[in-house]
Amino acid sequence: MEKSDITGLSIFFRLLIAFLLVVTLISGSMTIVYYVFSKKTIENQTQDQLVQVMNGIHDRIRSDIDSIKKDIQILASNPLLDEYLMSSEIEYEINARSLERLFMKSMKLMPDVTYISFVDYAGMEKVRVDRTGRSGTYRDISNSLLFRDIASAPSGSIHIDPPYPNKDGEQVISFGINKTDTDIGEFGGAIIIEYDMQHFFRYIDEIKIFNENHIWVYSFEGELLKHPADMKACFDPTPYMPEEYNDSVVLKQVREGMVVTQDFFFAPGIPFLQVAISVPDSVLYQDVSKVLRFLSIVFLISLTVTILIVSTLSKFISGPIVKLANAAALFAKGDLSAELNIKTGGEVRMLVDSFNKMTSDIQKTTVSKDYFNNIIQSMFDPLIVVSPDYEISYWPRCWRYFKY
Repeated sequence: MEKSDITGLSIFFRLLIAFLLVVTLISGSMTIVYYVFSKKTIENQTQDQLVQVMNGIHDRIRSDIDSIKKDIQILASNPLLDEYLMSSEIEYEINARSLERLFMKSMKLMPDVTYISFVDYAGMEKVRVDRTGRSGTYRDISNSLLFRDIASAPSGSIHIDPPYPNKDGEQVISFGINKTDTDIGEFGGAIIIEYDMQHFFRYIDEIKIFNENHIWVYSFEGELLKHPADMKACFDPTPYMPEEYNDSVVLKQVREGMVVTQDFFFAPGIPFLQVAISVPDSVLYQDVSKVLRFLSIVFLISLTVTILIVSTLSKFISGPIVKLANAAALFAKGDLSAELNIKTGGEVRMLVDSFNKMTSDIQKTTVSKDYFNNIIQSMFDPLIVVSPDYEISYWPRCWRYFKY
C-alpha cells in the first residue's frame, strides 16, 4: 500500500483537544468559583472573629481598669489614711506603720500590683511597700507629669501614667488618686499604684487566631510594648495604625493581609493603649491554598486519565477505519477478494458490513460477466474465417456487440 497524504488532525488529537477543553473548563470554573466564594467567606468570618477578639480584649482592659480604680478609691477612703494625714509628730510614725500594713494587705488582694505608695502634697514619697515588704528608699516625684496632673485635679480624681519599663525591664503603668486632707480641706497628697502589665500580656499571648498569636500592643504614644512571639507568622502593622485616636474597631485590607486596630481609653478623652492584630494572607488563606493544591493535583491526575482514555478510545475508533481504508486501497488496485473481519459496533460496524457487501456484489457481478463472455467466445470461435484482406473475419468484429 502506498502512503497517502493525510491532512487535518487525527482522531486522537481531535478527541484529546475536546476532552481537555471539557476537563479544563469544568475544573477551572469550579476552582474559580470555589476560590472566590471561599476567599469572601474567610474574610467575613475572620473579620467577625477579629472583632470578637478585640471586644474580648476591651472587656479585659476595662475590667482591669475598673478593678484598679475601685481598689485605689477604697484605699483613698480608708480612715487610716485620714488618721495619717492628721497625725501629730508623735502619732506620725505609728500611723505610717499602720498605713504600710494596710498597703501590704491590699497587695495580697491585687496580684497585678508591684507597689503602693503615698506621696505627700510636695511630691515626696512617705510610705511605700512592694512585694518584698516595706521599702527603705523613697522617691521625689514632684516633677513627674502624673503627680502634676493629680495635684492640679479635683479631689478623688484618678490619673494614669503612660506605660514604662521598671527596673526589671517589665512594662508597668502607674495610677494615682488625689487625696484631700480633710483637716485643712486642701490637697494632702496622692496614693500611687504601679500595675504590672505582664499579667495582661500573658492573657494576650493565650489568644490564638488560626492557631497563631498575631496581637501587637502599643502605648497611646505609639511605642511598641509587645509583639507576637513568632514574628514569621505575622507582619508589622505599625505603618497602618490610625493617625487619630478611635475607640471603635478599624478593619483594613492591606497588601500584606488584614489589619484590625482599636484604641483603648482610660477615661473619655484619655487614651490608654493601642492594640493591633495583623493576619498575613499566607495564614488567612492557608485553608484555601491547601484545597487549591489538592484541586491542582486532581486536575493533573484528570489530565493523565483523560490522555489514557482518549488514547484507548481513539484506537478503538480509528483502528477499524484504518483497516477499512487499507482494504479499500487493495480493492482499488483490483484485489476483489478484500473482505474485512473486524469486531466493532455502531456506525463503524455498519460501514464495514456495507464494504463487505459491496465487494461481494462486485465479485458476483464480475464472475457472471466473465462466465457469459466465455460462452459467447466459445460460440463464435468456430465461425472465425480467415481472409487474406482482413486479419479477422466480420463475425468476430460483430461479436463485440454482444458483449456487455
